[in-house]
Amino acid sequence: MADLLLIDGHNIIFRAFYGIKPLSRRDGFPVNAIYGWVKTIWRLQDLVRPQKTFAFFDLGKSTARLEIYPEYKANRAPTPKDLQKQILPILEISKTMGIGVLMEENVEADDFLASFAVQQAEAGASVAVASADKDFTQIIGGSIVQWTPVVTPLKSDWQPMDSERVMAKWGIPPEAMVDFLSLVGDVADNIRGIRRVGAKTAGRLLRQYGSIDGILAHANELPAELHNQLHQDEELLRRNQRLVRFNLSAEPLILEVPARRNDDFYKLLLKYELPSLMQTAMERDSCVSQALLSWVED
Repeated sequence: MADLLLIDGHNIIFRAFYGIKPLSRRDGFPVNAIYGWVKTIWRLQDLVRPQKTFAFFDLGKSTARLEIYPEYKANRAPTPKDLQKQILPILEISKTMGIGVLMEENVEADDFLASFAVQQAEAGASVAVASADKDFTQIIGGSIVQWTPVVTPLKSDWQPMDSERVMAKWGIPPEAMVDFLSLVGDVADNIRGIRRVGAKTAGRLLRQYGSIDGILAHANELPAELHNQLHQDEELLRRNQRLVRFNLSAEPLILEVPARRNDDFYKLLLKYELPSLMQTAMERDSCVSQALLSWVED
């Protein structure tokens, strides 16, 4: 269904950690995020059937955004220690699964992922972005589709979000999402929106006037309280746009996925005492080596 599967690494890791009950090895080392990560990768690959899979991870906050707004993401709690312990094992396991891993100091992974997605789409590739982060809706369109988690009464799964679904959900096209998020704010990133402007109002204003520029140009047509609030917060709106909009000017990324190392992958699953994943992995792989089978039995 897509040439490339691009995974928002920390987004998926956090979902795995909080979505799966605590699991640990016999020595107490936590493994629930590792378990959830591998299961999620398999599910996404089964749905998307990509030729290549890449995972993007943060190595710290964006210095560029902190210069714009020092309180950017300041409301986030520290990463739980049990999750921190599992990040390096997840990176190691991902590489043995044949997943390309990208991290860059002081640059948000979201910017690199979005930049890479747009570059590859412009080069003719079909791209699937896996993340629960609504910021990625701004690059949806053409050959870029976002896969987002959906919870049903029976289970949680993933569904594709294309331009039509963005329009159906928010009432605006993907290209208006930067202005939409700038108006309503984003609690997760500690970005304050405009008072008196919720999702319905923001959607209505953007449908009517097209953009924040259009809204401000016609502010005198709006109720007095909203008119005054928008002009009072115009500087805030411009700052929000700079915070929300992805930086797509990153240098072209030439990424290659590592070769799958099945034996190493299986050994890591055994190291972290995940026998159910081991069983599933061997069922998914018809080329289990005799050397590995002997190692497992020992």
